[in-house]
Formats: sequence, structure tokens, C-alpha cells
Amino acid sequence: MKTVAEVLAEKTFGLIHTKPEVTVKEAMGLMIEKHIHCLVVYDADEMCGIISDRDYAHKIVAKGLDPEQVKVGDIMTRKVITIDRAATMTDCMKIMSEHRFRHLPVAQEGKVIGMISMTDVMRVMMAAEDSDQEWQM
Repeated sequence: MKTVAEVLAEKTFGLIHTKPEVTVKEAMGLMIEKHIHCLVVYDADEMCGIISDRDYAHKIVAKGLDPEQVKVGDIMTRKVITIDRAATMTDCMKIMSEHRFRHLPVAQEGKVIGMISMTDVMRVMMAAEDSDQEWQM
């Protein structure tokens, strides 16, 4: 099974992040521009949370709030679980399943270096399944 580090090495872009004082509208615009669904939030070079499109749907749209008036820091998830880059994708899947996460920040020596998504996990699992199959005609 692939490690988290191996999956991160295959990604075509690095960690995309924002700051807590940015408006939710700006953060969502960045996610749309980069074709991603989650941002790590940094304050003074330290991760202080994450924000996802799911947060936007549940905490802004569903409540009828104005995303131009709400800051990322007001709706971000503050207690963030990370996974070590040496962990396997099976480890990721277990954490994501247990906690109902769709995104999991990757840490190395206490610093966040990347993000694993449920889509990444599914790709790895599907590739592993395909390689285990013997196709017959």
C-alpha cells in the first residue's frame, strides 16, 4: 500500500492555504480557481485550522449568511487531526472514515506539508484493486 508521502509526490501542486482574516468569499474563490475543496488556514506560519466547501455550505449558505461579511476564522475547523507523511493510505482511510473527514492535512516534524483528500484515497484503493484482479476474456 502506498504511503502518504508517495501520494503527495504525485500531486501536481503544493499546499494551498489562506489566513483567518480573509473573507469566506475570497477563500471559496481560491478553492474554485485551484479546483480544490479545502484550504489549510495559517496564522503566523502555524496552522490554526482548515476550511472546506462543506463548511461553506453548512455554516454560510444554510444559515443565510453573507460570505463577504464572514471571515474564514469565524467558521474554520480549529481542532484539526493530521497524519504523518510516513503513514499508509490505509491509515488515512481509517482516520477519515472514523471521523467522517473528507480532507486530512499531512504533517512532517510538526509542520503541515500537504493535504490528502478522500478522492486521493479512492484513487489509490481503486488502483490497488485493479492490480489485484486477473482479467480473463
